[in-house]
Amino acid sequence: MAATSIAKSIAAPKKRARGLTIATVSLTNAKVPLGAGAFYGFFIALVV
Repeated sequence: MAATSIAKSIAAPKKRARGLTIATVSLTNAKVPLGAGAFYGFFIALVV
């Protein structure tokens, strides 16, 4: 039973690191659409 708890505690940081990597990549890919949306929002606010 102690071995399974040790295995889980080792696997958890790996899962967190993988999730952080996926989140970073998705945020990097989302910068272009977010930037375009912010630009058009600002542009529309200036026009109106």
